[in-house]
Amino acid sequence: MPAKEPMKLKAVLLVAAIVALIAGAITYQALSQNSTGKKILYYTCSMHPSVKSDKPGSCPQCGMALEPVYGNDDATTNAPSGTTNNAAASDTKATPYPLTTCVVSGEKLGEMGAPIVFVYTNNGENQEVKFCCPMCKPKFLADPDKYMKTIKDAEAKK
Repeated sequence: MPAKEPMKLKAVLLVAAIVALIAGAITYQALSQNSTGKKILYYTCSMHPSVKSDKPGSCPQCGMALEPVYGNDDATTNAPSGTTNNAAASDTKATPYPLTTCVVSGEKLGEMGAPIVFVYTNNGENQEVKFCCPMCKPKFLADPDKYMKTIKDAEAKK
């Protein structure tokens, strides 16, 4: 009788492994398809548009989930425009960023890679803001008035 229990355990483990493989395949297939019917060209990070992958996953630089970039009939994509991380930034007339340093950390822009650029909108005014790294944007958004004062003061000095 005791010899049958290891056989049962092996059978249960084998069935569990097969179920896990099937579930993984179904999940991967669901992630690879989309409801728009458009082809996924690649996956990218919204904070690091230079990161591209042929499958879903996490950004190696910041750990955020990679987002799909779709192709369509007129050969345009939803990839971020230029070096901005906000696709609307290039479509909005914004006051240029007046500093050569990150408004949050004070680090010189470009020393940690391409600056993170986005357009901050407040009371109908659009201001381009640049950060040295992805970690500075949430800090800015936690207290934008403080940092916008620094930017406005720099603009006034020019």
